Amino acid sequence: MIEILLSFPAFQMVAENDYNDFIELTKTLHMENFELDKVIFKQGDEPENAYVIVFGECEVKVSFSFMKLGSVRHKTKTMCKLETKSLFGELSLLFKGKRTATISTNDFCSMLVIPNAAFRRYMKTLLLRKLSVTINFYRSLSFMDNLPTNVILILASKTELQRFSKDTLICMQGNKSSNVYFIKYGRVRILRTIDFTVPDKDPTIHNYKNLYNEPTPELKQLGQVN
Repeated sequence: MIEILLSFPAFQMVAENDYNDFIELTKTLHMENFELDKVIFKQGDEPENAYVIVFGECEVKVSFSFMKLGSVRHKTKTMCKLETKSLFGELSLLFKGKRTATISTNDFCSMLVIPNAAFRRYMKTLLLRKLSVTINFYRSLSFMDNLPTNVILILASKTELQRFSKDTLICMQGNKSSNVYFIKYGRVRILRTIDFTVPDKDPTIHNYKNLYNEPTPELKQLGQVN
């Protein structure tokens, strides 16, 4: 069981910082199963636990209000999907606030439940350190200026820092991508394959008359057209 938990990023983070804390944390966990379309918690609920998905997929939805044409509008938007090994529900525990999103299952799910007390003791400080760096980066991007705070928090909590060596293929044209990438440091090359048709004959001076309705005076003088 310990080896399996170490493959989950949330628990790996704790183990790398203090392995004894990781062992104590594992003693507080318990497993829960959820059926399809089960709401784990709703936006605005009081927080009790954090969760790690062992099997299955969940969906994150955020409701927000905005002004349009002088009136208040309300909208609910699907932010992302959470897959196996994803940690969620931690934001409200970190900031002692209400749930910032609604989480529901897309299929049958098994989850490890992290009690609030254990989360605060073994994970809170490490996650706050990681989140602060990511939030500051997103706030530096001009096109994110108008995003609600809860949306920024959700994005930051689901963001992972990855390092790529030179000449690493990050994604390939034609393949389906499940991620969006922001370049924090470094440069990338973007290459694109374009399909085109090569004509049977090269458009040399000998067949210009097939390309134009009227031959040019220069061609007449050269005697290349009749």
